[in-house]
Amino acid sequence: MNRTLIRRKVKSSIMDTLVLNYLAKKGENFVVERGQRMAVYANEWIGANIFTNGILERDEITDLLLVLETIGIDLKESMALDIGANIGNHTIEFAKFFGHVEAYEPNPHTYKLLDFNCSYRENISCHNFGLGDKEECLTLYEHPSNNGACSAIRDNLNKNYNKLEIKILKIDSFLNKFHNVKLIKIDVEGMEHKVILGAVNTISEHKPVIAFEQHLSEFTAPYNETKTIDFLRTLGYEMFWLKDNNTQIPWVFRRLNNIYQLFLGRIQKREIITNNKVLPGQYSMIYAIHKDYLQDIEGQE
Repeated sequence: MNRTLIRRKVKSSIMDTLVLNYLAKKGENFVVERGQRMAVYANEWIGANIFTNGILERDEITDLLLVLETIGIDLKESMALDIGANIGNHTIEFAKFFGHVEAYEPNPHTYKLLDFNCSYRENISCHNFGLGDKEECLTLYEHPSNNGACSAIRDNLNKNYNKLEIKILKIDSFLNKFHNVKLIKIDVEGMEHKVILGAVNTISEHKPVIAFEQHLSEFTAPYNETKTIDFLRTLGYEMFWLKDNNTQIPWVFRRLNNIYQLFLGRIQKREIITNNKVLPGQYSMIYAIHKDYLQDIEGQE
């Protein structure tokens, strides 16, 4: 005789099954493309992007590599510094092209994933500390649901942030160990200026391309542009960024274009430009290039 121990109802969705099968199939292709497995934080923005696109900020990384190629950098003979490496998304892509990559991630939890993900590559060295303008210890505020938003600068402490003590060093402390540094990528949630201050000697000697993000809130007086951009200009750098093609299109046509893209896909014209001044805005990546590389480059305007 059958006897029931528990009884409950479980709701399932055909859409959930379809999405799961779709992501699993795409995931197989992404592993082949990446050349390795990759560990991520589940249910977070970075992980979701890697699940669906294989690489976070795929277009920005491609643009950056094309910029380096355009100005004549021999990547195989060069070193890249990935500052704020997180779980290694950019680091792994850089390692496919650069001779060596140095990756820096101060969050001890995230560093475990970075170290694992980069263990597949012999030309990556990982470091569990942050970089700034002096040697010190800081408190890192770990965002409870978005690891990419962790910061040592936190104005709003009302949220349930986890506090971690981290070590900060200067890039210039390792100048004698560096060889032909041609890229410094910085993603440090507001500490870009301090990182660059601690790298002045490295920048002066190697003249690397410096890729960094800038938020709208950083375009404030008394700076001509932002604190970081103004300082880089004093070091002989010119700024380049992705042209926003949508700003020239009337609102109603942008909405119609969004509907078109929803059903037929998106084709984006990507153009990296420069001008006399970086206008206030949200920039996921600004490309700072030393003037020495631009003397023979045409078509910048």
